[in-house]
Amino acid sequence: MSARTRLPALALGLLMLAQPITAVAQYSFDWVIADSGAVDQLNSTTTFHTDIINTGSIADRYRVTLTADMPATWLTTMCDAGLCYPPFITTLEFNVAPGDTLYIGINITPMIDSGSGTSTVTVASINAPAQTSTAGFSVLTPGADVLVVDADGVAGVPLPVVEAVAAAGRTTAVWDRAASGKLAPAELASFAAIVWHAGDSPSGLDADDRATLVTHLAGGGRLLLGGANLAFASCDPAGARYDAVAVTWYATTLGVGYAADSSGTPLVSGVPGDPVGAGLTFSINGNGANAVPDVLTAQGGSASLRYAGGAVAAVRRQGADGKSLFLGFDAAGIADNAARSAFMAAALDWLADDASAVPLPGASTPLGLGAFPNPFNPRTTLWVTNDGPDAAVAALDVYDLRGRHVRTLRRGPLAAGRTAVTWDGRDDAGRSLPTGPYLARLSLPDGTIASLKLTIAK
Repeated sequence: MSARTRLPALALGLLMLAQPITAVAQYSFDWVIADSGAVDQLNSTTTFHTDIINTGSIADRYRVTLTADMPATWLTTMCDAGLCYPPFITTLEFNVAPGDTLYIGINITPMIDSGSGTSTVTVASINAPAQTSTAGFSVLTPGADVLVVDADGVAGVPLPVVEAVAAAGRTTAVWDRAASGKLAPAELASFAAIVWHAGDSPSGLDADDRATLVTHLAGGGRLLLGGANLAFASCDPAGARYDAVAVTWYATTLGVGYAADSSGTPLVSGVPGDPVGAGLTFSINGNGANAVPDVLTAQGGSASLRYAGGAVAAVRRQGADGKSLFLGFDAAGIADNAARSAFMAAALDWLADDASAVPLPGASTPLGLGAFPNPFNPRTTLWVTNDGPDAAVAALDVYDLRGRHVRTLRRGPLAAGRTAVTWDGRDDAGRSLPTGPYLARLSLPDGTIASLKLTIAK
């Protein structure tokens, strides 16, 4: 970010004639920000490092002001090179010589309450008030089921997508890609599923994004990735980020090929028998989206949705560990709210379905037990599947490898279908458990038992 002003030569000459030589000195500064967003645990402090550089020709005095928008239990402070100030000090002033650098660190510590928080910092020249720059620094704690990465380049939360995730029964957190920057694989791994919303943005994925996502999927990640120009941007010679490496990445990582820039139709239906698309039919011309949705091919993946006429609209792929579903359109453009919610529920159900689920051979009530992510930190979602009737009473407990009971997760009736149970890696007393393997055990009154190994990785 830069807050720099330069006077035209003529204006500068007139000033030299009218005023003493000291009055023509220029005030300007650059503000260098290394990073502006992070996913971090409760009770852990994230520090954002910034440098204010006096690029003017004389000394200047800068006022640095902090405004917090976060849960009341969180703390945010500012630091200079030698001192961190208490939370109640939200305005600082510093003299900086020309060419010198002033370090300012912004600390955010989430405490007690999960969620997100932002510290907005403004740097202003006291001698030249027009010289000002503002930036936001944000921290998001893990805990939500789904992280929606807002990468559409448009201000504001992509409400149709977020609301569809919520309607599918998942809790949601939102990461503003433009405001908070790029995510690391470890940050993505804090969530059971990632919904990467590119909207109609023509910018596509850059090399850093691709490296992050391939690492995420290789580690068992679940990814729904979609946008009307996403494949075009990287796989069409006219795209903003076209290169052969990107074309290969789409094929080998997502099982996706690119066929054309526009489907010519807004009508989409599911491939019969597909675990995501079967039974779905909708139009994608809602909410002003999908003017030119991409046409795809399946290259190692499986066609999940097709446009009217048969061209591929979505491709799903299950690798050795991770799962991905790639859309050639923006899901926010699914015109009917109910259809959008039904699609999102089907997609997230398929992404969450864990191939490691353990069936109970011979059990009178067929059950399955799975978890994702696994290994995990700090929490995982366990999926209990009951293919029998309602009211099968069940108990779900966690034990350490010495056989000691550490946590009761569920007691009582178990409805037919799939039930999600979250474990935060703590024991019954609320203490954080150490790194290592644990055993989840699902038991019925008739003595039927299913178990699943869980690993806390810190």
